[in-house]
Amino acid sequence: MQKEKTRREAVERLSFDATRGLESYKGVAQDGDVVVLDVRGGQHLAGRSLWPAFLTFAYCRRGSARVAVNDRVCHLGPADLMIAVGESRYDLLDLSPDFEARLVVVSPRFAQECVAGLYHLWRYLFALFDSPVLHLDAAEKAWLGHTYAALLRRIARGRGHLYRREAAMAFMRMTIYDLCDLLGRRHRELPQASSRAYSTFDEFLRLVADHFTEHRDVAWYGCRLCITPKYLSEVVKSVSGRSAGYWITLFTVLEAKSLLQDGSLSVKEVAARLGFSNQSFFGKYFKNAAGLSPAEYRRAR
Repeated sequence: MQKEKTRREAVERLSFDATRGLESYKGVAQDGDVVVLDVRGGQHLAGRSLWPAFLTFAYCRRGSARVAVNDRVCHLGPADLMIAVGESRYDLLDLSPDFEARLVVVSPRFAQECVAGLYHLWRYLFALFDSPVLHLDAAEKAWLGHTYAALLRRIARGRGHLYRREAAMAFMRMTIYDLCDLLGRRHRELPQASSRAYSTFDEFLRLVADHFTEHRDVAWYGCRLCITPKYLSEVVKSVSGRSAGYWITLFTVLEAKSLLQDGSLSVKEVAARLGFSNQSFFGKYFKNAAGLSPAEYRRAR
């Protein structure tokens, strides 16, 4: 029990801003919107819960790791690329002594600006929710190496570039196109939706991120978007393959798990922070979504 408590208290929610203090390559890139990290043997990030950005790349160079992405356990080995999108959380669980990885973390604001208007590519990015780890072949490894080197050169140029932000955005958008090409060759039968549907889904997610502790009813979000709950559900399903309720629950449960890992908060306090009227209601909601009661989840961590 003491070992479990120590492990739970060691987990830290690390924001994008906090990653700036860990960056391996000094010099701020794109006004601090991109952070590059080298992880060796579990240094820097081991034992932490990371919710850094809309888009995060982690490339395993050596060794192996077991990583939980939104509590879905994935395994990384040499030449594996893990891509976290959206409000993803990932925990570094087990790392081999020789583990080495390179991480590129993009701020939420900058990433959202980079993907604005690229709605036709979102279906590829959504595939990463189910399969966030890609094993790269020789040609794909070469592409990633060239892209990474170009990113470092852009960071080195830093503030000396008169149009640094515009150039950085063009570079990131080109990288996203290349990434979606890579994903498209792996997922050839992904559904398509209209640009209006993607725009509505984007507005929906932004609302959920801001209001999930107050509102967990699909009807409320439909009202804010001036559409019926049924139409909202159809749009969200057509874009992401999941219901509107799924996304509301995902935001709520991920935040609940993060708070439950904080040993200083009681279950009652966690329930209050998430806007539940009482601990019992929160317990039922959490168990229905996570398969464990809040207390069982804490013991399992």
